[in-house]
Amino acid sequence: MARTAIPIILSLLLALALPAAGQPEEPADPQSLFFAGMDLKEAGDCEGAVSRFQLAIQLDPTLHQARLYLAECYYLLGMKEQAVGELKQYLAADVPAKRVDQAHQLLTACGADPVKIEKEIAAEKAAAGGTDGGTDGGTGYVPSTGGTDSTGDTGDTGSTGNTGTTVKPGGPVHWTPVTVELGPVVQHVGNDVKLVAVGPVIGGRFLVWRYLELLAQFQIAFGPYPGEEGTIRLPVWGLGAAASIPAGPVRIVAGAEVPIALSRKGDEEVGVNTGILGVIGARGAVKDTRLVLGGQFEVGYLVRPLVAGSFRVGIQIGPMPKTP
Repeated sequence: MARTAIPIILSLLLALALPAAGQPEEPADPQSLFFAGMDLKEAGDCEGAVSRFQLAIQLDPTLHQARLYLAECYYLLGMKEQAVGELKQYLAADVPAKRVDQAHQLLTACGADPVKIEKEIAAEKAAAGGTDGGTDGGTGYVPSTGGTDSTGDTGDTGSTGNTGTTVKPGGPVHWTPVTVELGPVVQHVGNDVKLVAVGPVIGGRFLVWRYLELLAQFQIAFGPYPGEEGTIRLPVWGLGAAASIPAGPVRIVAGAEVPIALSRKGDEEVGVNTGILGVIGARGAVKDTRLVLGGQFEVGYLVRPLVAGSFRVGIQIGPMPKTP
């Protein structure tokens, strides 16, 4: 009986161990945890970001920049008291290049008075002899329970604390996966008559990754052409991909697009022409709305050399966390 039970017990232990072994390992260093938290935050997963930021601070209590973004996640989750507590600790840290304005705006959004908080911090420092006499002593991180926590911070420049490299994450931006745009476009075609055409463009952007967008658009431009044709139409579809770099409320895009144009003259059959265009542009989100304003510049070859520029008004589609 015992011989039969031993293999069964071993099989059960192995079955229990395998799922645990298959779990992805968390980053072990504070800097990796910090950036993992930033990625989750920008993806809208504030719950996951909170755990990364908390662990990063636990491993490196001098990583004060994480407290600022931890406070923002708390705010987005409706945990305003916890957000105020983290912001108080962040402001109490004696650090140069501190984002005081951003912290004060977030305090106001949480219903706290930044002036009162600053006075409380000054009083606590004066009572402690002008130093950051936090309760954790710099040895560990205790998540705040509201606006009554002591600072527990020693102060630095927002660096990792190990290498002295300053952490410069992207701004606290929130972009939905899809943006639909509409606006005017101007094209210049380098043919014999140097055609200039104007018309509407409609496009879509699909943020498939934090730094990568897929592009799709349709535009039709109208321009004068000498001869019997009079005004001609230039319908062009376009598909492409671009690097998309977030910089606060703005995204800078640079990539390539494959245009597909239909052409027809008189009774001739419709012809299909393709080419390649380089794309560069920028667009910015309007605060507290889903509106996006931007411009795009395209240059390349579509049967003839082609240059185009457009101004676009877009609207973001999909879930979007609220920002303070």
